Amino acid sequence: MADTPELPAAAPALRPSTTGELIVRTIRLYWRHFPTLFSISAMIQSVSLVSELALYYIGLHNHHSNILGKLQILVWTGVFSVVAVVFQCLGGGALTHFIAELCLERAVSVKNSLAQLRQRWLPLLSVTALEYCLLFLSLFTLVIPVIVFSFMYGQFNILIVLQWFPVFVLALSPFIYLTMIFLLLPQAVMLEAKNGLAAMKRSWEIVCHNPKLGFMQRGETRLSLLLLAILPVHLLLIVATYLPQINAGIGEILRGNYDLIAMKTPLAVKIYSNLLTFLTDSLVFPAYLIACTVFYYDVRIRKETKLASPGTEI
Repeated sequence: MADTPELPAAAPALRPSTTGELIVRTIRLYWRHFPTLFSISAMIQSVSLVSELALYYIGLHNHHSNILGKLQILVWTGVFSVVAVVFQCLGGGALTHFIAELCLERAVSVKNSLAQLRQRWLPLLSVTALEYCLLFLSLFTLVIPVIVFSFMYGQFNILIVLQWFPVFVLALSPFIYLTMIFLLLPQAVMLEAKNGLAAMKRSWEIVCHNPKLGFMQRGETRLSLLLLAILPVHLLLIVATYLPQINAGIGEILRGNYDLIAMKTPLAVKIYSNLLTFLTDSLVFPAYLIACTVFYYDVRIRKETKLASPGTEI
């Protein structure tokens, strides 16, 4: 198998596509193939939904309040969470290959994408596990302000986060940066057959492809703006999904209870919210993958055409 996939025959101008052009391309591709993409995404997200419902069922039928009963729920939570994450990772890899074929205007089939996944599933899982480990380690910068403010105020709650919001954003900056440079890992693994650190390096090269460009033309800026165009729709859907819990939380805050973690939500509301979350994730998941893949090909066309013609002005 070739190290890199074939690029579209009709490459656009060598200038970077604007964020608006990338957004339009993403919307057109999604709209043109919406039924197929939504159906595939729904099958991927269904595992997370079934896992959540199974955990509710186990919780209802676990009448042990001792340590053993709580440990059983904890173990089942870990098992279902790992299964959901693995299935999401593998499904995202297959869907990435499927979307790439759409971008290249080739004949597509789920069977071909699954065949590609069978060859790349182990590198995909291993690099995703490595990514999660690095992201987890990057969150340790957030532990410092949490410990400091807990010591200063005696109790850590949402009001402290709001009051010191810039500090928490700064503490999260390593996590945000790593998340950004690893966004194209599925493309590096599924489309270029990269493994491990090589896949991470390739994702970083594509996202941060030319630091000499102006700020608005940098890969990090264009990819951020491209994903931020999807984010408001996603946030609105999330707010609609969790509106019952949000209303309950606002009511508790108005009554002076700021400990949101200890709040109890009725089971029926949780199930309803999980069903809406399933629909939301099924809608948004392909959009993010399409945006990243469109950006991936846009940068590769520029970069590799320049390598083929070193004297070309970009």
